[in-house]
Amino acid sequence: MRMFFKEKNHLYKGTFGEDKACKYLKKQGYKILERNFKTSFAEIDIIAEKDGVYVFVEVKTRKLRTSIPASVSVNYYKQQKIIKAACCYMAKEKIKPRCRFDIAEVYADDKMKDFTITYIENAFESRSVYAVF
Repeated sequence: MRMFFKEKNHLYKGTFGEDKACKYLKKQGYKILERNFKTSFAEIDIIAEKDGVYVFVEVKTRKLRTSIPASVSVNYYKQQKIIKAACCYMAKEKIKPRCRFDIAEVYADDKMKDFTITYIENAFESRSVYAVF
């Protein structure tokens, strides 16, 4: 029973962060194309577009006064999964690969009332070439 509550709270926290990141992006002039794009190996939290650039956003939600930046958890292995999933999305939608990979760090208090967002453009880039076109 306790594990279910913890898992449910974790999912709520993730959705809260994604909602706040989407609102932030919209205010910055981005068009939200898709949320929670899933492949068999990865999920992309937010796919947005602005000025012809497709932006794949990984959202990390953490406690407000944490000492370690949330973006640290997006390691090389996670980055490669996101890049590969982005390639699948671009192939599916027949998009030419003009894109970037951003991270939205959402820091919230325990009651999810007070929060801040740190948005990192070009947080990582693809050094690999996936043949999808």
